[in-house]
Amino acid sequence: MSNDLQPAMKMPALVVKDSDNKQADITVRQTDLPWKMIVVYRGKHCPLCTKQLNALAKMKGQFIDAGVELAAVSGDSHEQLTEHLNNLEVNFPLYSGLSLVQMTDLGLYISEPRNENETDHPFA
Repeated sequence: MSNDLQPAMKMPALVVKDSDNKQADITVRQTDLPWKMIVVYRGKHCPLCTKQLNALAKMKGQFIDAGVELAAVSGDSHEQLTEHLNNLEVNFPLYSGLSLVQMTDLGLYISEPRNENETDHPFA
């Protein structure tokens, strides 16, 4: 059963880990901008995600001009996020540790890794 978010629904709190491995509620805005876009990406094992996160970073100014703060999160561990940062050129906050319960609460499609070489956890 899906718990898809619907218009006018309150966003559930999403307590995950920031890049310093500290707990943070990703739904809390860090700027005075009126909107926040949270991108859920598959993880460091996904080359397309790396490409898209880097592309978002290049567009950050356009998002700010539109009043939108950017953030991204995955189910990766803090260690996986730290490794992934070596391939990223992002200028917005990245978070790790999105849990299966949180993925379900957001109504995300959850994938199982095809093998242990892909990643070590389910991802959205």
